[in-house]
Amino acid sequence: PRLYENLYDGVMTKFAAGSAAQKSVIAFFTKVAMAVVGARRVLSNRAVIAPQDADAHMRRSTARVLVSSAAAMLLTVLLTPLAAVGDKLVWSKVRTGLGGRVKCLISGGSKLPNYLDDFYEMTGLNIIVGY
Repeated sequence: PRLYENLYDGVMTKFAAGSAAQKSVIAFFTKVAMAVVGARRVLSNRAVIAPQDADAHMRRSTARVLVSSAAAMLLTVLLTPLAAVGDKLVWSKVRTGLGGRVKCLISGGSKLPNYLDDFYEMTGLNIIVGY
């Protein structure tokens, strides 16, 4: 996991060194990508749930599940075009910095922090974690 933390830190350092306009564009597309990632996780039943909320999450009513799924689907449909623009402007450059043809990353030894899972999912890189 330390390698992926170093890669993340390097990317964030490079983003922070940009101009104010670049920083605002990156911040905007990061928020859009995180919203799309979160909505896709809800749709695929992979949403991150805090341990103290696990019981309540398991006892949700069918209506509540349908409403959250519908909201996630609507969010995905509305934000996917913006996410595609962000992918071209921001995240494709991150993938290019890693070689451009990376399809999957493998990590072992310990769990990745949630912010790294989010970051690599935003960039379009799949991480397989085995520990």
